[in-house]
Amino acid sequence: VYDGAGNDLVDRSVAWAASNPAVATVTMTGLVTALGVGTVQIVASAESKADTASITVTDVPVASLSVTPPADTLLVNDSLQLSAVARDAAGNVLQNRVVGWRSADSTIASVTSGGWVRARAAGTAEVIGSIEGQADTATITVLPLPPSPATQLVFTVQPVNGAAGALIAPAVKVAAQNGTGTIDPAFNGDITLWLRDGTLLGTTTVSAVAGVATFSDLRINKAFALHRLSAMANGIPQTTYSDEFAISPAAATQLSFPSQPAATTPGAPISVRVDAQDVFQNHAAAFTGDVTVAIGANPGGGALTGTTTVAAVAGSATFTDLRIDRPGAGYTLVA
Repeated sequence: VYDGAGNDLVDRSVAWAASNPAVATVTMTGLVTALGVGTVQIVASAESKADTASITVTDVPVASLSVTPPADTLLVNDSLQLSAVARDAAGNVLQNRVVGWRSADSTIASVTSGGWVRARAAGTAEVIGSIEGQADTATITVLPLPPSPATQLVFTVQPVNGAAGALIAPAVKVAAQNGTGTIDPAFNGDITLWLRDGTLLGTTTVSAVAGVATFSDLRINKAFALHRLSAMANGIPQTTYSDEFAISPAAATQLSFPSQPAATTPGAPISVRVDAQDVFQNHAAAFTGDVTVAIGANPGGGALTGTTTVAAVAGSATFTDLRIDRPGAGYTLVA
């Protein structure tokens, strides 16, 4: 405070005021304390005289940034909150600093402006926090969701048509799947196959490997046009059925009389049919060779006359004019 001649008036009282206390305050002795970024006018007044000082307050520069956690592992659809701490050159924590966030690959891990990370797909992505030219990263590893437990069985390789007793190839495969149709690789239980018509030969119970059971030595003894395999496993409630497939007879290896000739009188016609069969007693309809019949047991010493050799048709030879000329009990025919 000066008088008109420029002399310092040391005993005069001075009042102090700040135009914006949010930016800075001033004490009665003129001590200014910076509180927030901006510009403030500090006014000194005495006896209707005043003067001002313009004070500009700036942030302390950020010297480093630390992101926490620096790395983490999530499952798809999991979330994680990242945090970041800014420090000045002396290592002091700087409060109320706004950090920007971005993901190097948002298809794997996305991040919000507030640092919330969302796992999107399996893989690894860097999430970067930055402020005033300083940055730090968090490495986010995203793992796929484990498959849900198996709830059903599915024939992934169906049985194919074949011949009785022949190996069913390619090998039948049955997979344990969950409700979305995905194979459960953790399923290693036993899977069993069975057949309603006929006998299923080979290894019919197999332990699954990574959710799949392979049946490599299956055979079926009964010829049938509409076979279906059934699959079941403990812990899976429903039985699963294969597509229909046909098993044809194997090559003929034997003959049979499907019905025995009736008793008759000497010289009367005898009708009889002889069928060709494979080793499993399936009717071998493909056989068209000649079939010859003769007397086996001959208690009466009779002679067999008529057409004794007939070509098979669709695996059957029918004899309609056979006769035995002498009476006897216990005659047999052989073919």
